[in-house]
This record gives sequence, structure tokens and C-alpha cells, in this order.
Amino acid sequence: MAEVPHPSGPPRGDARRKLLLGWEQGCRVRGTELGPTTEALFLVTALLAALRAGTETPELGRAARTWGCRFSNPTEALSVFLPLREALFELDEPRTPSGLPEPGGPLEADAITMTTLLDEVMTQVVDAASTHLRAVALEDPLTRCANRRALDEDLPRAILAARHSGLDLAVAAVDLDGLKAINDERGHPAGDAALLALVDALHRELRDADTLYRAGGDEFVVVAPFTGSCGARSLMGRAEAAGAPLFSWGVADLGELTHLGDVGGGGDVTDDPDPTERGAAGRAEPEDAAGRGVSAASLAPASLAPALLAPALLAAADADLYQRRAQRRSASLPGAKRGAGVLAQLRRSRSTALGTEDKASSTSSEDVVHPRENRTA
Repeated sequence: MAEVPHPSGPPRGDARRKLLLGWEQGCRVRGTELGPTTEALFLVTALLAALRAGTETPELGRAARTWGCRFSNPTEALSVFLPLREALFELDEPRTPSGLPEPGGPLEADAITMTTLLDEVMTQVVDAASTHLRAVALEDPLTRCANRRALDEDLPRAILAARHSGLDLAVAAVDLDGLKAINDERGHPAGDAALLALVDALHRELRDADTLYRAGGDEFVVVAPFTGSCGARSLMGRAEAAGAPLFSWGVADLGELTHLGDVGGGGDVTDDPDPTERGAAGRAEPEDAAGRGVSAASLAPASLAPALLAPALLAAADADLYQRRAQRRSASLPGAKRGAGVLAQLRRSRSTALGTEDKASSTSSEDVVHPRENRTA
């Protein structure tokens, strides 16, 4: 019995367009958006090429991660990816007259190969979406700096790396001066502009190895590896000279805090960079039970784990900031006192002059009035 020819399907070049169309329709049925066509077409093209090759390709991995990183979370990525899986299994590829898939077409691959490749694509997509979600969680939305959570994770790792390398590590605490006054007098957009101007000035002076964090509000932290306090002071000075808005700053380094050269390879040091079980990076100045200030060095012996040493290093930088701010204010006091003294002297002189005039008027009045009263009497 002669075989009945199977109608020819669309040309092979139409396979990716048909798969893309089926993917879009599946997304609409699920109430989701496929998103940018260019990235989706890149993924479809790489997937069909890998199916024809019968194995995963580097292009497929790149396409999957490029497409997956546009999603804000893995759940959203999966909801859009699943219609692609369904559309692929429903794809009507070109067939031979005998009804078999045309050699080299994607459906020539067996079901196990298709499932394996799709699972690999799904893994790459979810991983890319998770990475993007984590990056967003560690970024300050206004300044695009790393945020406090990133600082809490990164600083202990930087301390551990400094211990292992024997090189120093500096930290700079930075406060934008007068942010509250700017917000109150000129509005929050002006305050945001001042923050962005400070970040821009700092970024222009940072090295590639340095990282700027927004710890919260008007507070920033610079973590500068491979340098000490001297290098951090130079960095702050360059930022001030670059026209940054007025800011206060203080610095500290690991060498001064823990005598790094003596503990570089200490066997009893707990090198645990994970701060999740301990509060890592606090910016409050430490106090003893009586409320008196305690030096950060006394709280940071060499045996401390990096996750516990991080807040002491930040506290030392904060203490330097407060000291510099107090010195700046006290330096301005003599001038202020002299000005106040001049004003007080002027007021006293004026009061004295007025008093003299009053006394003279009183005396003149007595000289005139009393004789007349006496004559009348």
C-alpha cells in the first residue's frame, strides 16, 4: 500500500517565527507579557540551534541569562518561560513525505534531549532572575550605590581578604552636611540633588577597587582596600577639592585598629566572613555601661572574627568624623566670639551713650524746673 504523502509544513526558516508566535499566544492565555521581542527571539534561535545539535551550546546559555535577567524575580520569569515549553512541544515542524520529522529539524531530537535542554534553559533563566533580584536588593534606588545590606556583607569579606593578603584596608565615613535643612527649606528634590552631587564627586575620585555605600539618610561609607588612613584622607581631600557639597568625613584603617602585621596568619582567628548570624556593620559610636565613649581599638582585638571586627572599624571611622567635626566647629568659635564681643561692646557703648544723654537731660531739667518752682513758692 502506497504511503500517503504528509503535507509539507512551513519552511525551516519559519520555525523560530512560529515558535515565537506560539510563545506569545501562550503568554496571553496565561495573562503574562512576553516582553522585548529581540531578547525572546535570541533565546528561541539559540534553543532551536541547540535542539538541532542535540546538545547545549554556549549561545543557549548566554541567551537564557540575557533573557532571564530582565525579570524582577524568579517566579515572574518562570510564569513567562512555561508557555515557551508548551509551544515547543506543540510546534509543527517540516516533515518528510512519510510523515516523519524532517532531518535536522528540532523535533528530530528525542523527548529526553528536548526535556534536558529545556530544563537547562529554565535553570539559567531562574538563576539570572535571582541574580538580578539580589543585585536590586543590594542597591540604593536613588544613588545607585551599594546599600547598607551590601556593606554588612562586603566589609567582613574585605577584612578577611586583607588578613590573608597582609595588606591594609581603610574605611571612610562620610556625612552630607545640612541635608535636613536643605529638605526643609528647598524641598526633597533639592536634597536628592545634593546627595547625587556628593556621590558623583566621590565616584570621580574612587579607584576601581574602592566601593561606595549609602548606609542610610545622609551617611555614606567608602571601603578602600590596599591602602591605609593616609590614602583615605587623600581621597577625601580630592573629593572636597572637586567641588562636592559640604560634607564631614572620618577615616580608620585595619592596621591601626588591630595591628594587622601581627595577626596576618593567626591560627586562632575565626575567619568567618558571614555576617548573617551577627549584626555586622553598625555606625553607632560604642559606649560602655556608664555611657562613656569607648575607643574602637579596645573593642577590636586581633582575635575577633571579621564579622565582629567590621562594626569596630566603622565606629573608629565615625569617631574620627565626630572629632574632625568638633575641631571644625571649635575652630570657628574664636571668630564667632570676637564678633559677639564686638556686638556686645557696641551695645554697651550705645547704652552708655544713651544713659549719659538721659542723665544730662535729667540734670538740665533739674536746673530749670527747681528754680522756677522755688520762685513760685
